[in-house]
Amino acid sequence: MNRLILKGNMFMIICCIFYLAWWILAFRPEHPVKGLRSGWLLIPAALCGIYGVYILAQGFAMVSFFTEWSQQNWF
Repeated sequence: MNRLILKGNMFMIICCIFYLAWWILAFRPEHPVKGLRSGWLLIPAALCGIYGVYILAQGFAMVSFFTEWSQQNWF
């Protein structure tokens, strides 16, 4: 459970890194890189993002919030 959530978060971080790299290349003030020369960075960003959401959903499905809260006497 915890490993799935950690793995999903790592994929989301990788997604953000690729997205920020694309953003920096495509929208820099001097000589922006246009077209597919920068657009290819969106492919791994999208794949990592979709897979990260999928893994996070699996990890969250395994967590029983009511059980954890009741064990910590939050109710």
